Amino acid sequence: MPIYSLIEKSTQKEIEITCSFNELEAMIATGEWERKLVPPKIVSGVGDVRSKVPSGFRDRLNQIKKNAGPNTTIKT
Repeated sequence: MPIYSLIEKSTQKEIEITCSFNELEAMIATGEWERKLVPPKIVSGVGDVRSKVPSGFRDRLNQIKKNAGPNTTIKT
């Protein structure tokens, strides 16, 4: 579910809430809350661990896998 930023009109207190859009509309319809527009949060660095390790480490894993035998579960 998305995260919304809201401001309570009477106290000007800001909160972040995780809810559905229908729940957000219901809160705003009460007249007590106002939606605060904020820039979206950007996620960076997406990928798995194997794509972020240096090539020397991958070479070492390949050597270990080669010497570990036929029943190894090492993924390279």
